Amino acid sequence: MKVMMSIKSAIKKICFSLLLMALIPHTNLKAQGKKVLQVGDPAPPLKYAKWIQGANPITELKKDKLYVIEFWATWCGPCIAAMPHLSELAKKYEGKIDFIGCDVWEHKYGGPKEQESYLSKVTKFVQDQFNLGRLTYNVIIDNNAEDMAKNWLDAAGIGGIPSSFVIADGKIAWIGHPHYIDSILTGVINGTFDVAAERERQEARRKKQDAQSAGYKNAMAAYKKAEEEKDFAKALQLVDSAIAKFPSNSYMFVTDKFMLLLKHVGEEKAI
Repeated sequence: MKVMMSIKSAIKKICFSLLLMALIPHTNLKAQGKKVLQVGDPAPPLKYAKWIQGANPITELKKDKLYVIEFWATWCGPCIAAMPHLSELAKKYEGKIDFIGCDVWEHKYGGPKEQESYLSKVTKFVQDQFNLGRLTYNVIIDNNAEDMAKNWLDAAGIGGIPSSFVIADGKIAWIGHPHYIDSILTGVINGTFDVAAERERQEARRKKQDAQSAGYKNAMAAYKKAEEEKDFAKALQLVDSAIAKFPSNSYMFVTDKFMLLLKHVGEEKAI
């Protein structure tokens, strides 16, 4: 009895760990059948529900100014971790670059769909972070139509946050994780950042990621087909091959291997 309880407890822990891995923010740079918003394109308009923090609300992106638009959510640990550094950069470039944090996707993992229903929660969060000195730049919250999420993140094929957009001369100069933004801003300020070269680099990365994505899908389709055909030994062999072939993204396949073992081999073997 104790052994069974131990197994069930272990299964719960493993399932929870796998769930956390599945929720790791990621970027899917392929916009299915649609034009992808990319570096060099005109910046979408600012359409949000409310200006939460900052002395001078910004309603439009002017061509003679520089901006950083940082997308985040209260549930996003990496977003929160990036806030102090972005605050330091906002202070460093005060008067030269306007930093705007945009809260999006509050309903991503459950809750009301209306983004504005989270206004009080987000406002309190921002105030608390400001009081701690962690979040001191401008902050807005997306509207119920999710214009910011759709026109920026979705349009660029971005499926994960934190994500930063650098805007110069009314156009997107760079898109990426805020961890890498320091050298980008230095180049933009100095006038040495090559937007055309960055567009080519990101396009090459996009094509590479699309090819990798196709490889993931093909690998998954192969072992799922074997499972449907009840050839479980082959399915496990194929999932092991996928793990070996794509080590940096093995979490995508480890979940399926665990479930295969759990359903068709046994709890103890799965654990």
